[in-house]
Amino acid sequence: MLFLLAAQLAAPLASPSASSSDQDRVTAAEVLAYAQWRNCVLKVTHHKSRSIKDHEAVADAAIAGCEAREADYRSSLKELAQLYRLKDPDTFATRTSEQARKTLRDMALKELK
Repeated sequence: MLFLLAAQLAAPLASPSASSSDQDRVTAAEVLAYAQWRNCVLKVTHHKSRSIKDHEAVADAAIAGCEAREADYRSSLKELAQLYRLKDPDTFATRTSEQARKTLRDMALKELK
């Protein structure tokens, strides 16, 4: 997952005061948020594929249908970035969630083939 790479790169910047329980909690929240978003995209993909025959449109509808899950994921990324004291948590969260969105869209297209 994308967050692992980002977290590993950011690890040297982590505050010495950040306890391992905080790191565990934030990481678990991020993993859960991504998994819930992924599951939502898969569910919506299968549901929409019954009524929409264009694969590109189905993938786009699946991503659009899971905006709340994407927002949860972006929020968890911001918290992760803050924990590791990254300079711009908003940019990190936006960029990482955009990469994940592309990955999930590609996953939805593969599910349809």
